[in-house]
Amino acid sequence: MRGFNCSITCGQSHPLTLSIDTIRSFIHSLYLPFSGNEIATTCVERFWIECGKSFESCRIVGGYPVCPGKYPWMAAISYRGDFQCGGSLINDKYILTAAHCLIGNASGYLVSLGDHDLKVLSEAASISVPVSGLLLHPEYTHKDDHYVNDIALLELKVPVNFKEHSNIRPVCLPKPDEMDVGKEATVAGWGSEYS
Repeated sequence: MRGFNCSITCGQSHPLTLSIDTIRSFIHSLYLPFSGNEIATTCVERFWIECGKSFESCRIVGGYPVCPGKYPWMAAISYRGDFQCGGSLINDKYILTAAHCLIGNASGYLVSLGDHDLKVLSEAASISVPVSGLLLHPEYTHKDDHYVNDIALLELKVPVNFKEHSNIRPVCLPKPDEMDVGKEATVAGWGSEYS
């Protein structure tokens, strides 16, 4: 079987299982205007943005902060001013996140892009974009802290202008033949530096 299964446990709760094929089929079922690294900015203008490109060469892991620009696709998702979860910018209009992070209607959400430190309120390189829609996987369920198809998209009200915000880039989504069981992946987010 192609793809991979990922099982993640945060502390002693919230295990989830998700395959890259589930992610791809969910995204493609929405007829999003992109394929591979191609980014659609309008109905007529299309240009090539290098996805997954980090702006810093430092690598700090194991509960330590990373350098600004290390993960330029990271999105901080807030609901009515409170940070909820991280997500990944996948093109100029959509954020990929976990479905369990979405607790209200779209109008209460704000996505911060280009942010490094959530405690610094006005980082020069960051932008905040309101959300116009929430798209949860149609078969998302959770029972006894076990999440199935725990994936969702947030549609941004305004597309990200990559020419204007050169510090913000989308993450690369792997092609089905590029992800195999046992292949290394990176997880990034805002959290505690200590367990």
